[in-house]
Amino acid sequence: ASHSPDQRSNTNDSPAGDAATVTSVSKSVGSIGSGPDVLGLRIGMAPDQAREMFKSHGFRSSTKSPNRPVENYAEGLNTLAISLPGQAPQPVPNTSYVARISGAISDIKTPATENAVVMLTAFFGPVPGQEGIVSLNLTEYIPASKKPTANVIAKTLVEKYGTPTELLPDSPGVYRWRYDSNGTLRKPTPATSFVGCPRLRPGVVEFQPQGSPLMIQEYKQSAARCGAIFLEVSLGFEGFNYVGPGTLIKNYTTHMTGLDATIRALDAAKVIVNKAQTEASGAAIKKGQQQKASL
Repeated sequence: ASHSPDQRSNTNDSPAGDAATVTSVSKSVGSIGSGPDVLGLRIGMAPDQAREMFKSHGFRSSTKSPNRPVENYAEGLNTLAISLPGQAPQPVPNTSYVARISGAISDIKTPATENAVVMLTAFFGPVPGQEGIVSLNLTEYIPASKKPTANVIAKTLVEKYGTPTELLPDSPGVYRWRYDSNGTLRKPTPATSFVGCPRLRPGVVEFQPQGSPLMIQEYKQSAARCGAIFLEVSLGFEGFNYVGPGTLIKNYTTHMTGLDATIRALDAAKVIVNKAQTEASGAAIKKGQQQKASL
């Protein structure tokens, strides 16, 4: 079964199509701090914590039967790299880290209008051994018989996350919340107040020696005005048009990004990469001097 974005599911051993739903309307502090959650996942969660959450919602399930939905689970690893003049990027030894964890559950039914699909991906900061979630993305396609109306979704979203921070009167079906570094929800404000804020769509976060320092500076300048955590829920309307509160919702996508968490992760990666780059440059200079001496 499929649910609107905040309905509760208490059975971890139920079929994956039932379990892969947002599990709590609580805004309480989690083990990694305060702030909103998506399927129990919060900004800052370590990979092991995230794996447990994925498993509890039917992803990576060990239960196999002909009646279970099709389930996929994958983890992506990256390695920090340095760049020396005239050379291709080189991996920094012993810096492999979990870059993302993703899962998908497809519950195929007859008729096809009853198909349900849930896709979830969490992205981690590039800090080997100290990875934490910096962003995530959840998308659910809802069976025809379970489609909620826009007003039901709006009510349950407010119950879960509070009154949206950004007021978007001309964009029905788009809800945005911003939280400070303590996980406290920012007060409602006209969307024009956030013009120019980084969008930070969820994706793999890599440290690039050339571009990342400038990006870190930009993010730090934006954090006070734009908030530490950005959350957006976008609804997909039946027939692609909003015709009032009774409009049926066929799918929804939730994006959550931690601006502060991204800054901290990139800063930490910068220290590791700069140290490795300095050592590699020194080794290259020494090697060049030795070669000259031998001529």
